[in-house]
Amino acid sequence: MRKDLKSMAMAMGKVKNPITYQDPDVKAAKKEIRRGGNVTGGGNVIDNFGHEHGYQSDKTKELDNSRLVTRKRRQDNRSSYKFNKINVSKFGKEHAATPKEYGGGTKKEGKKIARQLNKEAKQEVRSTNKSARKRTKANRIIAKI
Repeated sequence: MRKDLKSMAMAMGKVKNPITYQDPDVKAAKKEIRRGGNVTGGGNVIDNFGHEHGYQSDKTKELDNSRLVTRKRRQDNRSSYKFNKINVSKFGKEHAATPKEYGGGTKKEGKKIARQLNKEAKQEVRSTNKSARKRTKANRIIAKI
């Protein structure tokens, strides 16, 4: 469909270079995202766009695979990790206060567990962001062909 839009625009004389052509609806959605629209969570721009133009339409796929949207999603992933990060010293104190039969132990053990949990969460965010970046790049390459 994207190639059809480009060829139609070229035939009408509106676009001289088909590579730089971008659908006006996609352009408006990106503008809304830049102004502070949500990319993830409830009431986001992409869901509204998909509702208007069809969730599996070429326009929605183009918006979803854009660099802007992937960057915003990566930022959201990082910020959610920082928000949910475990306070090591607090976790250590709580771990020491819990009786041993319920999984308690020393402060040192608690801090070690908290660091390990934070490390795993950070690695998960990194791998998620990396895979999303690769997926969207591959989709953009497929769309150009």
